[in-house]
Amino acid sequence: MIHTFMMITVPSAGSVAEISERMPAILTLEETAVWMNSETPEEQLLSCLHATEAKFESFSVSPRIADPKADDATLIIPVPPADQFGNLTLFS
Repeated sequence: MIHTFMMITVPSAGSVAEISERMPAILTLEETAVWMNSETPEEQLLSCLHATEAKFESFSVSPRIADPKADDATLIIPVPPADQFGNLTLFS
């Protein structure tokens, strides 16, 4: 058995739009209940997929995040800004 998942994205909004044109769909508790109900009509499911205006915190992480073989907690620890090769930069 192989467990997999798919992240559904929507056009970005708010502070995320400054970084990327897409963002993960984030559901409220009510929308989650609708989404998990196998009898929910498709139109209602689609109405749950919208960008949120929530404020998100961002910070630089290790460029190792792009390595599919890397799998440890240090990948998400904030680090000084660096380029894709790990060279420190003056700008984020």
